[in-house]
Amino acid sequence: MTVYERHRRWSADGSWDKIWGAVLADADADGRIDWSMVSVDSTSCRAHRHAAGARKKPPRVPGKDARSGSTAPTRDSDAPGAG
Repeated sequence: MTVYERHRRWSADGSWDKIWGAVLADADADGRIDWSMVSVDSTSCRAHRHAAGARKKPPRVPGKDARSGSTAPTRDSDAPGAG
């Protein structure tokens, strides 16, 4: 059995959790743990897989379209500069 296979097996059956629990309990009983200091390792904070890419096209700016109902001047408009 390889180290990798043993690690995978122990991870799957909860052996690592039991070992960690025993080590933690022993250290806590001896007063070697300062519970006032808590930190989160940045390797456990992951972004969603879709958060990695940038937007492919620029965002649409409201009011820049000449669609029906738009307030933008058109050729048929009486607005200054139109026509």
